Amino acid sequence: MQIKIDEITKKGKQYEVVFIKNNEILKYLLPEDVLIKFVITKSKTIDNEDFKEIIKYTKYITFYNKALNFISFKTINNIIFI
Repeated sequence: MQIKIDEITKKGKQYEVVFIKNNEILKYLLPEDVLIKFVITKSKTIDNEDFKEIIKYTKYITFYNKALNFISFKTINNIIFI
């Protein structure tokens, strides 16, 4: 099954990517890291396996960035209050 990337727009720090799958419109916010790794460009066609991999990696990178943010915030607070 082929999935077409229809539109890419920047929304803050992430990009809103519009996928078309079986005439169904799917919108996802993807970090720039994902766009670069999977070479996501407008009008590109991907298969279902690549789409699943993109979503899986997006979840991974999002939680990874949140963890780094939490660790850095926690470290700054410890330095200030010690």
